[in-house]
Amino acid sequence: MKRTGVMAVVFGASFLLALSFIIPEGAGAAAKYTLKVGHNQMEKTVRQQASLKFKSLVEERSKGEIQVQVYPAQQLGNDLERLQALQMGTLEASISALPRMASALPAVQVFDLPFLFPSYEVLFKVADGKVGKEISDQMEKKLKVKGVAFWHTGFKQFTANSPIRKPEDFKGLKVRTMENPFLIAQFRALDANPVPIDFHELYTSLQQKVVEAQENDINTIHDMKFFEVQKYITISNHAWIGHVFAFSTAFLNKLPQNLQAIVIGAAQEAAKDDRYGVIDSEKTMLKTMEGKGLSTIRLNAQELDAFRKKTRPVHDQFADRIGKDLVALAYKEVAAAEKAVK
Repeated sequence: MKRTGVMAVVFGASFLLALSFIIPEGAGAAAKYTLKVGHNQMEKTVRQQASLKFKSLVEERSKGEIQVQVYPAQQLGNDLERLQALQMGTLEASISALPRMASALPAVQVFDLPFLFPSYEVLFKVADGKVGKEISDQMEKKLKVKGVAFWHTGFKQFTANSPIRKPEDFKGLKVRTMENPFLIAQFRALDANPVPIDFHELYTSLQQKVVEAQENDINTIHDMKFFEVQKYITISNHAWIGHVFAFSTAFLNKLPQNLQAIVIGAAQEAAKDDRYGVIDSEKTMLKTMEGKGLSTIRLNAQELDAFRKKTRPVHDQFADRIGKDLVALAYKEVAAAEKAVK
């Protein structure tokens, strides 16, 4: 019996020693902090996969001190509801669309200035540079939330039932827009007839010819099947639908400095998965839509310049609201980024 007991102890010690090499440090420890992050998109999307990347990075780097729970598909409310929850300290993090913040933070509309950004490479440099920092600083000062990384759903494109290659092609065209003075002004500058329509009514409105054209990112055009009720897509990249990964300042302030650095760094690192995942999905989705009969129009440099000149008055019209200094900074940063990527 004594021999059996000794063997059992030896075997148990050996087993525990083996486990110590298998189980990561901190894996069995109870989390000290819970971080809930919510977003709008469905589970089978680039956004969800990038959010899970964020979860993995945080949990691994914090050695289990922070447990991350990801809630897609507006499970924690829409953009504005989640923003309010961040401000109240009842939600730790949210990935929210910048346009939804425009009424409270007009500076975000710098990304809506039509035909400002010539490419994703230039855009990302500007968003990650002084312009993005200024917006994040204003977000913290005015909204009391900490924006740390810019994610996105992509550039906006035009779709229509007639080819759009030049500004004159918009003349008199009934174009769906949001109830947004900035976007209405954009289409009026193109001599179109902007018609504010709720997004959830857009497919039916296009189908019934209430409107003849609209703007959206490629992922939305694909997922909402607008290609079924539109004949053409013009790759205009005329404005950006940016999102911000923001934290509750109350949550960040209760974290030690090392854990603050971990969650902020993870949000910035996972942003790359979101950004380039969206770009890759755009290529696939565009091919799918073309296979369904949607015709693609790609604007050359001269055609883009014509649109840029036609919509420039919109920049001037809203510069005061956005902030003249910020608009001037954006022009400067775009020019610098263009040189850097060439």
